[in-house]
Amino acid sequence: MKYFEPKSNVTEEYVLRAFIAECAKRNLNPHDISFLSIKELVIDRDPNFASAKAQYIGRSEVRNFEHLKHLVRDSINQGVPHIISLPVQFPDPPLTRWHIVTVVGYDDFNFRVYDPNPYRTSPYDLQLPRLLSDLQALAQSEITDSLVIRVRV
Repeated sequence: MKYFEPKSNVTEEYVLRAFIAECAKRNLNPHDISFLSIKELVIDRDPNFASAKAQYIGRSEVRNFEHLKHLVRDSINQGVPHIISLPVQFPDPPLTRWHIVTVVGYDDFNFRVYDPNPYRTSPYDLQLPRLLSDLQALAQSEITDSLVIRVRV
């Protein structure tokens, strides 16, 4: 939302709190967080997203890594950032979690991303070979799900 409305009070923390509150109302496990559940429980319902329309792109809709790159680049070419999940490995105990970044640009070898991690300087270049390698190694796949948020017209 900050991409479209810089003064918006919507932050990653806001979305997480709204998601947890909606899960509590519906007796759902907040650890089952996903782009689809965030879309359905927060973006589609919260008044702070009234000017936004979200499109969830599930893994079943993405054929391979080249198709994922095409979808992301197509969004960027339309002036719309593309939000993707990245697998991240935690060492002790070994555990794979997912992290969200927003792709705002690209070149032949990188996605230019904004990362909500406060310890990371954004934007930075996420190398496509590294992304593919992480997806294959940590998620046993070469694709990930994603979310595209557009301004309602």
